[in-house]
Amino acid sequence: MNYSQELLANLQEKTGLSMAKLSQELEVSGSYLSQVNKGERKLSEEIALKIADMLKLSDTEVLNRLNWSHAKSERARKAYAKLITGTAAALVIAPISYLGNFAQCILC
Repeated sequence: MNYSQELLANLQEKTGLSMAKLSQELEVSGSYLSQVNKGERKLSEEIALKIADMLKLSDTEVLNRLNWSHAKSERARKAYAKLITGTAAALVIAPISYLGNFAQCILC
């Protein structure tokens, strides 16, 4: 599961809304959210920031994790991981399930 999918799943869990209702709240098409949910597309920065607001997450954290999750090279992933660990030191106490795939990079 990539970070776009995790954000969407967290939003759906927190709000209890269907994908159709979420698409209305986020002002995007249902097909766009469906593609994100299937991992076929990543969230745009604009939509990721709307979700960050709804989940009360840091803009910096969300954008860094979004870019880390979708980085194409190992070098880019490592660079984003350094940014994230440098700006999100407080997450060390967060449950591993919250960190999702990113935990693998922190723990290596």
